[in-house]
Amino acid sequence: TNGLNRLFRSRRILSYSYPFAYYMFGDDLFKNEMTKEVSEIKQNLFEDQQQQLESNVEKLSMCLEEPFHDYDEDKIKDVRMQMITMSSIVDNLCKKMYECIENDLLGSLQKSIHIIAPYKSKGVEKA
Repeated sequence: TNGLNRLFRSRRILSYSYPFAYYMFGDDLFKNEMTKEVSEIKQNLFEDQQQQLESNVEKLSMCLEEPFHDYDEDKIKDVRMQMITMSSIVDNLCKKMYECIENDLLGSLQKSIHIIAPYKSKGVEKA
């Protein structure tokens, strides 16, 4: 169930990242805060983080969809270890995405103060 909870949380984080990117890079909200070149660099950084998270969330999802009832005990242990590893990787990537948003994107803005709720492995704290 830990892997399943991690999958749900990471998919939610991923789904929130798309509107964030729209307003951060596609809207005029921050156009006076950074040059076009800086914005493109930050967008590439963010999209790379987003893509890594998306790819690994799908890998975790595939681990959870394994037909365990067809496997012998050794195969179940292997898949379980793979699931634990993928859960840890996804957790790390979620944390890195939060840090990227907090430090590299919002932290570099000059005129505005923006704060996001800190990331916790067991779920996001209330803001």
